[in-house]
Amino acid sequence: MSHQQRNKRQEEANRKMQEDFSKYVQSFTMNLPFPAKVSSASTNEKPLRTNKDLVQFRLLESGVLFDDLQQVEQVTETVTEFIKNMNQTGCYNAVQVKLEDQDDDGKSKLHVVLNEKNWYRIYVGGGFKQDGIYNSTGSDGLLPKVQFESSATLLNLSGHLDKTSLSYTVDQTSSASLTLSHDRPLYSLFAEDSPLYETILAMDRGSQFNFNCRAVMDTVDHEWTRSYMEFQRLLSMRISNTAGSMAEMVEGGYAGLDWSLCFRDVIPRRHKSLPYQCDASPEIVSQSGPSTKNSLTWEYRTNGCYTDNRFNPTIGADFHSKIEVAGPPGDVGFVKAEGGVAGHLPLIGGGGLSLHASAASGILQPLTFGGICGPPTVSDRFFVGGPFQLRGFLPAGIGPRAKTGG
Repeated sequence: MSHQQRNKRQEEANRKMQEDFSKYVQSFTMNLPFPAKVSSASTNEKPLRTNKDLVQFRLLESGVLFDDLQQVEQVTETVTEFIKNMNQTGCYNAVQVKLEDQDDDGKSKLHVVLNEKNWYRIYVGGGFKQDGIYNSTGSDGLLPKVQFESSATLLNLSGHLDKTSLSYTVDQTSSASLTLSHDRPLYSLFAEDSPLYETILAMDRGSQFNFNCRAVMDTVDHEWTRSYMEFQRLLSMRISNTAGSMAEMVEGGYAGLDWSLCFRDVIPRRHKSLPYQCDASPEIVSQSGPSTKNSLTWEYRTNGCYTDNRFNPTIGADFHSKIEVAGPPGDVGFVKAEGGVAGHLPLIGGGGLSLHASAASGILQPLTFGGICGPPTVSDRFFVGGPFQLRGFLPAGIGPRAKTGG
């Protein structure tokens, strides 16, 4: 036997021994006493801002069992889920969980060490303009624009992973956007002796239910695809099952209820050489002007929960739905429902070739509320097309077109 073969066999034997030892250790059982110890990783004796009860809630929701026998493997999995959850809040540089020595009762205590980020964050830089305040169908038809960005954020001031942010942007066309937002866990809005406080925390992952409020001033440029620009001024509040500004990007599924009051002003595209003449379709010109929308929106998305990979699925199904009702005190009234489903089926083992199919539909029905509200405007309609919705077509590129204007 050659020296190389002996080394290879020795490496395989060592690897097998390590795997067997790991399985042996994972089979051990332990009993973790409640509550876990929580401390700060700061070396300058700064007090911990994070509420310690919140940490206990997140440990329990991650599946950590206290005062009960469990295997080391189970503890490892649940603690890993807890660390992932805490890191996703954006309030920590690092989250560590240690296992302290056994006490007099033979129990090993969990020790959570939090390395908190600074209470403020300031950013000045550049990027690309994102979508407008709200989106009708996922195909806004917006061209990416370079923009200057600046923001100031206050982190975890109350100890409940709250965030308060003020941002200001200016794009290459000198259109400015100003956003003020505040996020915090829903239960933290109520006193500890409130029935609502206990009811929310009794729900599955109740401490992660989120409350968001924001005020936005923005200008959305649809001139290229719809021959108009729209000034938007928004006040909104949202209750959702998790934090996250974009429902499509939330991991693990999304469910949320939004209230919004939005002032919109549709401005048709102007003619390049005749500034007093509109270069827009007659329908856009007829619907130009200000309007106010007061609406409630319910949205539910699985976001890849039932697929093998949420961004590149090869097997499973995905689903999304949204219903919006607009009415007084706004001056437009309607009910708007939309939804879609996607299926993924592997044709060749190993994910080499898969069949993908999707379908989406929607309905928009005007509501007058006894003549108080007018019909929906062009801003409330469905627009189809674009790379994120139907490839091969321009954004909002499917549907009837005017012979003149935009």
